[in-house]
Parts: sequence; structure tokens; C-alpha cells
Amino acid sequence: MKKHSLWQIWVLLPTVLATTALGDKYDDFRRTDEGTRNEPIFQTGLLVGYRLDDQNKYTYVPSIGGHFYYFFHPMVALHAGIGHTSLTRLTPGISYHTVVADVGMRVNAGYASVFPFLETGLSFPYHWGVNRGYEYVDFQPGVRIGAGLSWRASQTLAFDLTVSQIVNHWRSEIVALAVPVVTEISPCPLGADCPPARHEPDGAFNPTLLEFVVRFGL
Repeated sequence: MKKHSLWQIWVLLPTVLATTALGDKYDDFRRTDEGTRNEPIFQTGLLVGYRLDDQNKYTYVPSIGGHFYYFFHPMVALHAGIGHTSLTRLTPGISYHTVVADVGMRVNAGYASVFPFLETGLSFPYHWGVNRGYEYVDFQPGVRIGAGLSWRASQTLAFDLTVSQIVNHWRSEIVALAVPVVTEISPCPLGADCPPARHEPDGAFNPTLLEFVVRFGL
């Protein structure tokens, strides 16, 4: 064999070996990537929300909160969160603050960059404030149902826009249907300082919320 042929082999051999190794690694990566999940298993989220219902009657301020997600399946997660609303004003004499905790499940409807999702769970809102000059404290747990769109900006960053409904006023209606009760409210004596006849303002029930969440993979 000629010397220049041997020289060409020794020069080209490292290139061939390197190309083969890189090709194998690329194939391994491609095969692995096909089986990987698009959602990190553990995620946290920052939330900003705003109430949509009864805008013509009540005054709201945005709520803030945080969520935690556990994707036990590439498309299904358990989530828990907490939020705070600094003020909800129903009338000049009725206003309150809210802290709400929620737990539930999230189901993604696809793997694309933009996809719809559904959320269901339980909501536990606690209100405190003033009702016509009297202290107002209320706890009204309910069911939360939400649907929205998510945009996956990267493997560890996503943005969600959700419209959700909390239903927490069916309990009194069920009781009223099951056991009809007629109560008479005694009139307040003239000059006496009497609390409001209804302690729970209707505006605290069944809120409809628009929520924007930024999710981060952990």
C-alpha cells in the first residue's frame, strides 16, 4: 500500500469514528426524546386573577396567588394552590377580603405548543370584612371547574389563561328543597342597634374568574 494512502486513512479514521459516535448519540437522543414528557413532573406557578361576574354591581381588585403541580402522567396533574384578594366591595357598606385554597386535577388536551386544558377540584374561600357596619366572616367551600389555553414557551416555562367557575351556593338550595323552613325575622326595635338580617352577602357566592398563570418547571 502506498504511503500517501496510509496517510489518508490515518487522517480520515478519526473523522469517521467521530461522525459515527455523533450519529449514535443523535440516534439515542432522538429515540429518548420521543418517549420523554413535555411537562416537568413538578411545577410551580404564579397566578393573577380577576372576577368577571356582576361587573355592573360590584367592585373588584385583582387577586394574586401561587400553585403547585405534580404531573404523575405526561398529560394529567394534581394541583394545589392558594390565593388572596385584598378587597371586594359589594355596596358602600359591604366589603371583604378573601383567602382561598384549592385542590384538584388538571388534564392537558395535547402535546403541541398551544393546547387546551381542563381543571376540576374543590375551592375553600374564607372571607372577612364589614357588612353594614358589622364584622363579616364567612367560609363557603365549593366546586371549581375551569377551562383554558396553555402556551408552552420552553420545556420549563408555560403560560396559562383560564376561565373558571366556583359553585358554592347550592347547599342552601338543597336544604330548602329537602326541608322547607319558614322563618320570620323579628323587626328591629326603633332606636336599637340590630345586625343585618342576612349575614352572608349574595355577592360572595358563585364567582366567575379569569386567571393568568405562569408555570415554571422545578
